[in-house]
Amino acid sequence: TDAGEVRDGADPKDTGCAVDPAVTTVDTATVLLDERVIGMVELRYAPSCGASWPRFVPVPAAVEVPRPARIQLTVFDGDDTGRQADFAMDYAGISAFGNLLTSTRTCVWAQVQLSGQGWASPLARTGCWRGATQVRPIP
Repeated sequence: TDAGEVRDGADPKDTGCAVDPAVTTVDTATVLLDERVIGMVELRYAPSCGASWPRFVPVPAAVEVPRPARIQLTVFDGDDTGRQADFAMDYAGISAFGNLLTSTRTCVWAQVQLSGQGWASPLARTGCWRGATQVRPIP
């Protein structure tokens, strides 16, 4: 069915990619607010799907994030600036994940940003990975 199709922009759970027993976190980066760690952005990779997606994991007992807040999770193609998969939602203080981007031909990297009325966290980015192999860091 189309619901399980592995394609750019698909949901990792709907496609079954998120339950691949070989899913790995290939890279992480800290997410800061007011120069304090509030969580981690992860670049997840499912070998059976040949796809990656971003995930945000809050740090327990972290700095309180002002509410209401939004979280933007994006995975970018490191070789084609026009190819990316975005996902945004109201931030609920729990882990959140974004949509898939196939990542066997080009490298991909994950980015997370939280924002609210009059504030935004700095962009948090992982390195650029093709499958489970780092191609280059993202400044």
